[in-house]
Amino acid sequence: MLVKGILLAHAESAPCVAAAARAAAAAASRHEDTKVALFKAGIAAPLLASLEAHGGDARLAASVCQALSALATADDRRTAASAAFAHGRQLHALTAHVPLMAALQRHPGAASVAGAACCALRASAVNDEACEDIAEAGAVEAAVALLLFELREGSATGVTRSALALLRQLAGADAVKARFLSGGGLPPLVAVLSSCAGPSAVPTCEAALALLSALSLRHPEFVAAAAAAGALDATLDAMAAYASAPGLQRAACMFLRNCAARNPEVRPLLRDRGAEPLLRAAKQAHPSLCTDVGSAALRDLGSENYNEGWTPTTVYMGSEGQLFTYADLGSDGEEDHKLAPLAEE
Repeated sequence: MLVKGILLAHAESAPCVAAAARAAAAAASRHEDTKVALFKAGIAAPLLASLEAHGGDARLAASVCQALSALATADDRRTAASAAFAHGRQLHALTAHVPLMAALQRHPGAASVAGAACCALRASAVNDEACEDIAEAGAVEAAVALLLFELREGSATGVTRSALALLRQLAGADAVKARFLSGGGLPPLVAVLSSCAGPSAVPTCEAALALLSALSLRHPEFVAAAAAAGALDATLDAMAAYASAPGLQRAACMFLRNCAARNPEVRPLLRDRGAEPLLRAAKQAHPSLCTDVGSAALRDLGSENYNEGWTPTTVYMGSEGQLFTYADLGSDGEEDHKLAPLAEE
């Protein structure tokens, strides 16, 4: 209530508002109870009003965006559940994306504003409706513009990762995938992935692959365009270069699986370029993260013994209600009992 009071009493003072927003962001970061307390106190509305009134102040814009992002991000690992989704939904109900997009567009060269605005927009993109509204406000084009700016500057910073994460969140809505493709987002995405070099580039590379995975899911047109743009080669190069990065390997397996699942013309390209040994290596090196997605990719690629290394404990129900363990089914069990295929990522 004290922070809210400062925001209301000193609404005309950009420095005071920025300081209060920074305090809220610091308090809410990784602390679920504080997120809930601040949100229940009604801090979101004055933060958004301040962003609309003083959006030209880069320091204030960055601070307010950081606070809104902290309020709607589930980052407290000590809690079993988080109110972040509900907070994100309420932010969207308050049309938070309008002042957030205005701040992002007014400060294209300010890394602190760009990164924080992308994070706040991502936190409010909690469902298809929100994703589509945020995309309609220009978020896809703005994020792609950030990727192009970073590429021209020759650096892959946290802003690049924030833009990639925002695009990945928005790609959860199928309508956004076509918008990204038609808006020319694929070439800079492949360029970001191809430009990753050195251990410090692993987080950026992983974020790019995760975005490719999200965009390619149930979207064969995107897969065909990605293959033509060089995304397959860039992905396989990344898998070979960062074999010890589990999250990156999982994201790559998911993308390759999506490529092979609905685009039969892509399968021989992947086989010829050495996808199979890379997928098997990912499964062997990172069994807890890559066995399922690696097996699915190998299966859709048409590889033999794609389930190597998989030791499931699931009990299956037969057509007459009888229960089978995987051991009961034997080597031909999948065909005999018509088990469901691995779920689509």
